[in-house]
Amino acid sequence: MKKAILATILLGMFSSLSVSASEEVNLRNTYNASDLKVLSITNGVGSIRVEVADISSIEVEVAVEPTTSYFFFESDISDAEISASTNAGELALEVPVDDSEQNWLVRIPKHLGLSIDLGVGDVDISNINQNVTANVGVGEFSATLDQNSFKSLDAEAGVGGVSLSGFTNSENESHLVGNSAEISGEGSAKLSVDVGVGGINLKNQSE
Repeated sequence: MKKAILATILLGMFSSLSVSASEEVNLRNTYNASDLKVLSITNGVGSIRVEVADISSIEVEVAVEPTTSYFFFESDISDAEISASTNAGELALEVPVDDSEQNWLVRIPKHLGLSIDLGVGDVDISNINQNVTANVGVGEFSATLDQNSFKSLDAEAGVGGVSLSGFTNSENESHLVGNSAEISGEGSAKLSVDVGVGGINLKNQSE
């Protein structure tokens, strides 16, 4: 009887700890972009959604959720916060919390270039007409853009495919298990995307 009571108490403790640790943390911040040239975002697991708008600042929202690390316990994300550092006109953002899934929603001004590094998950960029560099380990990269704003677009999926919609002057080459594409335009911006395993979807919004 005592063993049963003890087991019930322990189970209740584990459940309580698991529930309390699993609460989502929502982070928000705004950064002045007037002196910036590039925004860099690093994320281990989750998603990054970027919207380009007629604004002068960078608006960031991050939903951080814990992932199970061991036994009944989930990772502690209570101290999660956005880390920001600036160097030579580049603002670098990340939420340095282990064992977490992070879903980013970012709105940026039209002049700001992008550098994205995502381990596992999806990247979605809307109305981008400035420089973009993106590396995704496993997942999907999608973007809508105006081909006329770009000088070159290079996309490569190590294992997976590259889908192009509405582009001219494009070359799409299939490999044994992967795919790559090169697109030229009359603009000045450059886009370079590398996905290890997954897919790349690019759409020309000026079609």
